[in-house]
Amino acid sequence: MHKGEILGIAGVSGNGQSALCDAISGYRRLTEGKILLNGRDITDSTARERIRMGIGYVPSDRQRYGLIMSMKLTENMFLKSSFEDTWVDHGLIDKKKLDAYTNEKIRDYDVRATGPDAVARSLSGGNQQKVILAREVDRGSEVIIFDQPTRGLDLGAIDHIHRTILSEKKKGKGIVLISTELSEIFGLSDRIAVIYRGGIVGIYRNHDLDTQKIGLLMAGYTTETR
Repeated sequence: MHKGEILGIAGVSGNGQSALCDAISGYRRLTEGKILLNGRDITDSTARERIRMGIGYVPSDRQRYGLIMSMKLTENMFLKSSFEDTWVDHGLIDKKKLDAYTNEKIRDYDVRATGPDAVARSLSGGNQQKVILAREVDRGSEVIIFDQPTRGLDLGAIDHIHRTILSEKKKGKGIVLISTELSEIFGLSDRIAVIYRGGIVGIYRNHDLDTQKIGLLMAGYTTETR
């Protein structure tokens, strides 16, 4: 994947998409192969180290993996940067600074919430996703992984997320977009990698594929298949 490129991962659900996300973000160890970031081998780097390197991750299940539902928005925004000095003042969390940051993101991402002290579970699904988006776009200075980013959302939230993805691409970030919605893959991706049973069966320019060809590839058909 190149800087400023959206690489779509197309496939039937359950063909290794989650494992791929976990491998890139550092939550799963590789048994073989390598992961390179800007030419640097990060295969053995921890998840925390990869966060520091600028890899953001919007997971497919926002309530299970993206947020702690009983926590406030400020606390959820703080989760992946709690090890940094940014929010520390004389050994304590600088709540005033953290609240101001969260308020800024609430405004920028049009999160419908009463404020930074709102509990995550009190928000609608679309607004929960916007909170995750705000945090991960900030963390992902180099690469952002979007796994099913619009699943179960209304049209307004979907449009907001699509515009955010395209905006981050324009900033030169590498975007990994995983979706079972072919319209989303075709509408956003520069190149499309098709995954089947845990393997990439081909990588294509967007205009080189149509729905019939990608459907066959997703079912495991290749030019070598007899």
